[in-house]
Amino acid sequence: MLLLLLILAGAGCASKTAGTSTNYPGGQGKVAGTKSPARAAAPPKAPPVIVTPGVSNSGKITSVNIGARFAVITFSSRQLPEIERHLGVFRNGLKVAEIKITGPHRDGNTVGDIMAGECQTGDEVRVE
Repeated sequence: MLLLLLILAGAGCASKTAGTSTNYPGGQGKVAGTKSPARAAAPPKAPPVIVTPGVSNSGKITSVNIGARFAVITFSSRQLPEIERHLGVFRNGLKVAEIKITGPHRDGNTVGDIMAGECQTGDEVRVE
């Protein structure tokens, strides 16, 4: 009986000796009795960039009547500003005039009275 206990004890210890690999999936290369190496801390992720289209409605002056002090403005979005709305006129990023929308509206075009400054064809019209 004593001989049987020694054989079982020896067999049980022989299968779990230090330095042997584990037998579970993904455990290849891991050594029993050792801990996996500490992983380097990953750098913090930057927050995702969110791009939102601007709601600014801008247009271009397509025609100017200097004598009558009005201009025809074309808006690409077909969302025309309301009547009596004051808009700035910009050339090369600088404000050169102010227009008050008077209408009529038609197919993305509208008419505005030149309140101050001077306008040229191609100037940008937008809310200030």
